[in-house]
Amino acid sequence: MKKIFAVCLAAFLALTLASCGEKEENGTTAENRNGVVGSVASEVSTDISSAVSDMSTDIIDDASELDEEMSEKESKKDEERTDTTDEITTD
Repeated sequence: MKKIFAVCLAAFLALTLASCGEKEENGTTAENRNGVVGSVASEVSTDISSAVSDMSTDIIDDASELDEEMSEKESKKDEERTDTTDEITTD
């Protein structure tokens, strides 16, 4: 969650800086300014996409690890139950 917040905040700051940049009075066209903002937005979008992809991969890996741990715990519990049952029946 912290990573998502950090990425969103970085995107917001980048877009804010791009939109509040110094304005030139000497014939800068709207197309030139939009090109800069568009390229910054494109870079931010790419960064966000890769960050989200990395996070989703991490989440999937963590879920797989948790599943393995849960399976191991369940098998240990089953072994303990079997051992306890064997002890009761032999007494």
